Amino acid sequence: MSYLTTIELAAQLKISEVTLRQSRVTGKLLGAKAPRHLKLGRQVRYLSSDIEQWINETNQVEAA
Repeated sequence: MSYLTTIELAAQLKISEVTLRQSRVTGKLLGAKAPRHLKLGRQVRYLSSDIEQWINETNQVEAA
């Protein structure tokens, strides 16, 4: 199991960390439902497999 930090995921998606943080509040990211995140104490992490699934689902919605 591999986890990404907010900084790592923002860099991977080529978005700002602020945008990613806001998505946790609004539930939306890039016009789609925001990816699932985990809070471990004060730290936020994203499971790599969840991000991969989110990207695939987002691409399917755009293609439709």
